[in-house]
Amino acid sequence: MRKILSEVAQASLLLWLAATAGDFLQTAAAQTALENRVYTVPRSELEETKKMLESVISSQGKVYVLRSQGKILVQDTEEGLRRVDELYRRIMAPAPNVRIEFFSNDVGIEAESGFRPGVVVQGNRIWVEAEVIDQLSTRGSRSSQFLLVRNGGTATLEIGRWVPVPEYFYRLCCGLGLIPVEVRYEFVGRALQVTPHIHGNWVDLEIMPVLSALVEGKPTTIELQTLKSRITVPNGGIFSLGGFGSADEEFNRYFFARGRGRQARTGSFSVRVSIEEPDVYSTPHRRP
Repeated sequence: MRKILSEVAQASLLLWLAATAGDFLQTAAAQTALENRVYTVPRSELEETKKMLESVISSQGKVYVLRSQGKILVQDTEEGLRRVDELYRRIMAPAPNVRIEFFSNDVGIEAESGFRPGVVVQGNRIWVEAEVIDQLSTRGSRSSQFLLVRNGGTATLEIGRWVPVPEYFYRLCCGLGLIPVEVRYEFVGRALQVTPHIHGNWVDLEIMPVLSALVEGKPTTIELQTLKSRITVPNGGIFSLGGFGSADEEFNRYFFARGRGRQARTGSFSVRVSIEEPDVYSTPHRRP
């Protein structure tokens, strides 16, 4: 009986050793199947990219940051590295551009007053008559310019290198707490700051009015954040921009004013937004 129990114990031990050895060999084989791959990443984005790549590696995979080289080392199985390669290509693919075309539509009102002299001949008599002039005339003009902005980037379109009714904008900026009352600002320009965000075949466009000024001869920029507007446009779509919904009529009239002197010109824009895919051979940029 004791001999039978001994043989059973020996058999169980052999089975356990075989199973353990199999697990060990399987683990060793899996470890030897790991491969290393290095990816180049902008230094400012190393940690963010590391977290993104860690989301697709296998349970055996590891991600290491080589900060001094601006690279990331990934150690994983062939299948895990295949997923990392795909994600890396998507992260570093060139971001599409957005072409924003501005067509200005100006209506000018010109005042004309005074005298228009004329010579009158009647028989042997010749004399000069003056016609009194007091009239208004209108004329229109159209011009265009465009910005090419990377998705998620920001660009600025200049509206004018002067500011009509600077006292109005001074009081406005003081009231909004954007500038101190005791400091005198010399306003020298108006601009639109635009930031596009692509969502499929649509573009979400942020538009913010910006004023340029001189403070003791030093240039500065005043961003009117509270007046920022957001417009969603289909690819290739056109919309009209003649003011900001959160601004009063006076602001819109002065900010978009065109022309100087005796010309009172009101302006507006027709804006066309188009998505342009980048050149595949261009320098990669992270998609936002």
